[in-house]
Amino acid sequence: MININKIINFFIILFITTFLNSCKDTKEDDNTIINRLLEDEKYETANTKIKEKLSTKQKEDEILSDKQTKEHHILELSNDRNRVVFTEEKSVIFRDLANPLVKQTIFGQIPVNLSISSDAEHALVSISLPNSAGCRIYAVSLLESKESYVSNSIIPCNHHGAITSDGTTIYYYIDDSLYMESTNEPKQPKLIIDKKKFPPPLPNIKNRYYIYPIGKTFLIFSGNAGMYQLYWLDPKKNEEEKLLEHVALPKIFYGTGKNAYIVTGLIGELAIQELRFSAFGRPILAVKTLVDIDKTSPWPTMQTDEFISGYEGEIFRWKEGYTIKTYPLFADRFWVAARDHLIYEDRNNELVISNLEFSESDYKLLDQYRQTKKPKED
Repeated sequence: MININKIINFFIILFITTFLNSCKDTKEDDNTIINRLLEDEKYETANTKIKEKLSTKQKEDEILSDKQTKEHHILELSNDRNRVVFTEEKSVIFRDLANPLVKQTIFGQIPVNLSISSDAEHALVSISLPNSAGCRIYAVSLLESKESYVSNSIIPCNHHGAITSDGTTIYYYIDDSLYMESTNEPKQPKLIIDKKKFPPPLPNIKNRYYIYPIGKTFLIFSGNAGMYQLYWLDPKKNEEEKLLEHVALPKIFYGTGKNAYIVTGLIGELAIQELRFSAFGRPILAVKTLVDIDKTSPWPTMQTDEFISGYEGEIFRWKEGYTIKTYPLFADRFWVAARDHLIYEDRNNELVISNLEFSESDYKLLDQYRQTKKPKED
């Protein structure tokens, strides 16, 4: 007599085995295709295929945002890089990387700009007005469920303002002058520093302004087109102090929560410079380190004087006097969080976090990618 259960079990096992072999064959086929392309000297096609594989989420990576939006994610890190805040369509999402805490704030439109407090508990969000009239700004509590404060001021949409760590005060520029505004009613913006204090680096340059928190105080980048001046804003006195001229990028690369790095100099004479800060004190600029243009995204790692940088899509770890380590990962936009975790946008516009641990086969793909570049260089 035929045992029906045995027959069913046999076909189930057969189906699973066939499926697994099929998956294995597909993976082998990918490698076989790349090897064949290299053997046939079809380097350009092989280059594209390998780059696609290394620009997509890896097996061990975690997805922070799987929304494949047309817009790039705007992302900001807390001073200690343990917390991340990013946009996802019409939402602003808070994520504590050290603890299982996620919060979401939803807006009626897609945010076009974002700046956060030093501890990432508050944010200043820009929402565009009709007919390119500028942006309305919202002061938002990222952890507490309470109504956002909406300023009556209209600012340029590309402006990077600032908010204090307790969420009670916001800072922004209008017509090159710096204003502060309490997030308590009534809505009364106050001019604190006149535009004459922020002369452009050259007479014909129109300043753009970027304000970033360092502890309880702020850094201000003022300038344009690779020529910026760096100021320190003391909120206790509402006074600015010029720290540095000839700053190349209006960007800060946070470190441990008590230091950060900036890129100084001009093209051909670029350097990275550590900036050390406390809660309220004046920041201290350390000695410069001269670098080539490919190292001008100096995210500090957990090791002293070691950095992760990216150039033309390639991401690498470096330290002066040591061999550069290039990772089998391609991303034009990336950030380095605490514990050397790398956050990047993959080719599908997903926001992904990687622990930078890769297999031998991943590094083999990177070697093959380099093979596809050699014929072009010869």
